[in-house]
Amino acid sequence: MKCQPRLKKGIRESLPSCVIDEIKNAVEHDAIRWNCSKSWIIATALAAFYNIDIMKPYEIKKRKGKAA
Repeated sequence: MKCQPRLKKGIRESLPSCVIDEIKNAVEHDAIRWNCSKSWIIATALAAFYNIDIMKPYEIKKRKGKAA
């Protein structure tokens, strides 16, 4: 699962997608479709809208436990 790195400064302001139900549903659908976090979907959509290049992809977390 892809996820954004945590902010180092402890700022916890969120940009809720729940303001409009269609946006919330679309973000949740894409998160399930692409197996990533909702924040990843929002960040990449905003980057595309504002024409901002995402230079390096977020890390992929590895599951702890037995290797199959």
